[in-house]
Amino acid sequence: MPTTDRKSATITVYRRRTLARNQRWGWRMVANGRIVATSGEGYANKREAVDMACAVTSGDYDTVTTIET
Repeated sequence: MPTTDRKSATITVYRRRTLARNQRWGWRMVANGRIVATSGEGYANKREAVDMACAVTSGDYDTVTTIET
């Protein structure tokens, strides 16, 4: 029988550099001390990275904390 327990996660949005030395934004989601998802691509602006990270978690996690660095 599947459980209906909801989970909590933390999303960290961070600035990173690509090989072209452009400043890009990425994110990673951590649940239960493990990285469970990453952006996989860089975003041109921080707001876009935050929005995409939040879209990934909608419906799957009860509590999501976003940390912007």
